[in-house]
Amino acid sequence: MPAGDAALKGTITFADYNAYRQAIGGINSYHPADLNLDGNISTDDFNLYRQNAGRLAIPALR
Repeated sequence: MPAGDAALKGTITFADYNAYRQAIGGINSYHPADLNLDGNISTDDFNLYRQNAGRLAIPALR
């Protein structure tokens, strides 16, 4: 499962980068932009996004 779908759309695009940028600095809370699930939104999360940008993610269950 590729990390990086911060916008929860099923693809990893620039919209995910925007979701990351809006949430950067968030501490001690879960957020879709917390791509490595460590409770912080930082450059570590961006690195996961960048590595997978353009890939398909698992679509959301409906």
